[in-house]
Amino acid sequence: MRRNPPFAENKHAIGETLCTTLATCPLKNWCARKASSANAARSIPCRSSICRGATAYLPEALRAVKSKKPFIVCDKNTYEAAGKTAEETLEKAGIGYTTYVIPSNDGERIKPGEWELGSIGMHFDPGCDFILAVGGGVINDLCKVFGHDTGRKTGVLGTSPSMDGFASNSSSMEVNHVKVSLYNACPAVILCDTEVMAKAPMRNLWAGLGDMAAKYISICE
Repeated sequence: MRRNPPFAENKHAIGETLCTTLATCPLKNWCARKASSANAARSIPCRSSICRGATAYLPEALRAVKSKKPFIVCDKNTYEAAGKTAEETLEKAGIGYTTYVIPSNDGERIKPGEWELGSIGMHFDPGCDFILAVGGGVINDLCKVFGHDTGRKTGVLGTSPSMDGFASNSSSMEVNHVKVSLYNACPAVILCDTEVMAKAPMRNLWAGLGDMAAKYISICE
């Protein structure tokens, strides 16, 4: 019989604590400067915000990177979590957009694979000048690859702290059913609304914690 951890019922409180700690971390500004430096080497200015209500800064961030019409990519879960709010925010700011929700069967997760990448390409609006991922690691990785292939800057509106690669310059993809790392560019915009991320499933919160803890080991190796 599967048993949940004794603190599972406090998922939202735990998630809020984790995300709030991230938002108030004394190293946050240092990390932001490091990310900006890494992006500067690729001539991509980075605009980032980790706080409650960060979605409200989306119009300002897009204007900062000279985007007039973003192509929003999400799945049905992340659309409900933050995609719909992103659309409303852009509409209030008078910014046009096109949204594509990657389809999936009930219970199936979106994969960082060739089918999903091709699906994004088949529904891409060429009038868009920016690729905005709404989601976690998989959708962010897909959008970074697609942005690299189409010569467009990318950004991410995070919905789950399930990994530590929001600002990375690579994507963990599946090519011919084999896991590979494809190098591209860091996102030009990173917005993480802690109120949204704290509501992510508990398994995603633990995955993110494990990813950060494993980073120390991987660096030593």
